[in-house]
Amino acid sequence: MAGDFTSSPITSYKIVFYGNDGRSEIGAFIHCYHNNQNVMTCTFYNDANNVPPNSKGARVDLRYPITQFENVLNILRNEGPLFFGYINSSKTGYIASGSEPVGEGEA
Repeated sequence: MAGDFTSSPITSYKIVFYGNDGRSEIGAFIHCYHNNQNVMTCTFYNDANNVPPNSKGARVDLRYPITQFENVLNILRNEGPLFFGYINSSKTGYIASGSEPVGEGEA
């Protein structure tokens, strides 16, 4: 299906983490960039039971419960090279690393 799949490298990111004002359903954003363009945003929701589906507009929006914030941040901080993929027909999105040697370990 032409145009059904979107992918881009992730070369930098910016975090926005909100304080709890008791009104917002969104707890945090991680905006991901390639060549200074916001290509994908991870949106983290405070209520794990009310996380909307992923979507694609001007950028891809991957949506997670706030409990996944540390896991996503860990990938962005510690892995590389990174990219994301998004399949529009199924609203499936992911962040992935490039190939790494087996047994490389962390530096």
